[in-house]
Amino acid sequence: MRTIIICVVVLAVAAPAGFAQASCTPFYNQAEFEAFNQAEGKQLQGVETFEESNIPPQGKQNLPAPLDQNPNTVTGFGFPSGLEQQNLVIWDNVTPGPNPPDLNPSGSDFALYVIGQGFFGATSKKVGGDLFIKFIQASLDLVFPAPQSSGVGLELSWFFLRAGWHVSIYDGLNQTIGLFEFPGPPGPEPETAFFRVWCDQPIGRINVYDDSGPWPNAIDNVEMWM
Repeated sequence: MRTIIICVVVLAVAAPAGFAQASCTPFYNQAEFEAFNQAEGKQLQGVETFEESNIPPQGKQNLPAPLDQNPNTVTGFGFPSGLEQQNLVIWDNVTPGPNPPDLNPSGSDFALYVIGQGFFGATSKKVGGDLFIKFIQASLDLVFPAPQSSGVGLELSWFFLRAGWHVSIYDGLNQTIGLFEFPGPPGPEPETAFFRVWCDQPIGRINVYDDSGPWPNAIDNVEMWM
């Protein structure tokens, strides 16, 4: 049974140089986020659940980046038909620290992973960064090639050491428009935390950085509103 923890501690971060003028509002309650988007006249574009992966229960498979609509498998497992959602690309980012200014993938065959239900308590198929097995700390970039969504949500979880997440929001010109920090749920999978954000302009990229060090964590249920 999945346990959802709603994070209520949020820190506003000092804006870096070049911070674009925009308004982004975080949400930690699914119903409130949906109601807000509907009040703004937005519609749900899609939800990336990663359930299209052929990873078996209890399984884990490393994958190169990017993860997009093209086939991405290793030893036959992964995403034979790519991601189901058409406006999402997932990369690893090896720039040290949160709020990386640009994409910076490792080029490693262990950039990403997909896990099956039951892997270390996971309640569904999930995607994360796999460079921790090489003792490399990396963040995840969720890129929206055609910036259309002003509301994006995702589900976050950790496995061994409690995460402290830094989430950076960028516009279509790759300028930072939002910075948020919040703790992970008290326990590992199957506990998860929701993070959702609405901005007054389309979102081009979201970076998710975990300050716990080179330890695995995962994302799931990426929803996009436009």
